[in-house]
Amino acid sequence: MANIYKLSITKDAFVNKIVESAMKDLDEFFGIKWTYGRPNILLCKDRKTIVALTGQTGNSVIGWEWNRDIYVLDHANFEKESEHTYNAEKYARLLKHELVHAYTIATIKKQRKCKPDWLWEGLADYLSGYSRHRKQIGSFKNFLMFYENDSGKVYEESVFAVEILVEKFGKTKILNLLKQLSTCKGKAEFNKLFDKIYGFKPTYNNFNNLKK
Repeated sequence: MANIYKLSITKDAFVNKIVESAMKDLDEFFGIKWTYGRPNILLCKDRKTIVALTGQTGNSVIGWEWNRDIYVLDHANFEKESEHTYNAEKYARLLKHELVHAYTIATIKKQRKCKPDWLWEGLADYLSGYSRHRKQIGSFKNFLMFYENDSGKVYEESVFAVEILVEKFGKTKILNLLKQLSTCKGKAEFNKLFDKIYGFKPTYNNFNNLKK
């Protein structure tokens, strides 16, 4: 049986305020004045809808980006339909995180997520403010495993790796890296491009030295 959805446009002042504020920040960071073809925000009212759209069961999935559009669980049913506690600040971070993915895709001019996964998720977490809320790490020891591995563990260190790249080297280098990602056909080529832009190889030792 086909999954059939009834869509209708709606007004939500709370969500609109979050999106406009987030896009203003992201326009500035990415150097994009996103006026036409902006991301659509689709509010999923319940868990059944999310499972049908994603194929992922359980109560953990609350938001994702697809072809520059943003899908999130409706804030009105957030705690009822997920395993997560709700507050307005956390919801704003969620929306901004997914919007970062849309901006990243617009920057690299691809239709889907980029590799490495640690850069994809780390940048989204960093720009949406998650580095202040993630558990601090002692040293880097696993984020480089997530080149194309899709795992929840990618979030543990990747935000802090990207934080180092942006705050120590500025946004120009990371944007340059993103714009050239489409030329990389694998991890070895990415590492070579990274070294060319930053002047060091992406290794735990190098990131840990920068963390000191």
